[in-house]
Amino acid sequence: AAAPASQRLVGWAGFSYFLGRDGNGGPITLSAKAETRQLGRHVHRPEHGWERFAFDRAGEAGPVELTVHSDTRELRDFCFALEAR
Repeated sequence: AAAPASQRLVGWAGFSYFLGRDGNGGPITLSAKAETRQLGRHVHRPEHGWERFAFDRAGEAGPVELTVHSDTRELRDFCFALEAR
């Protein structure tokens, strides 16, 4: 997705309260990169609830690639929001 010029990407991540916050299941990793430069990654555990994270940028505008990964194959309800600041 294209992101406007900004110094940081600030986000929040979490699982559905009823389906994922009981601590069952492994963590999910949300990674971000711009072109070939890794911006950062956030490892989210189900018991953390709705959690804030941030990735630093160099103030440029352009595409940001997000990747969501889990080592488990169980179906879970993972949500996140991300904004450029």
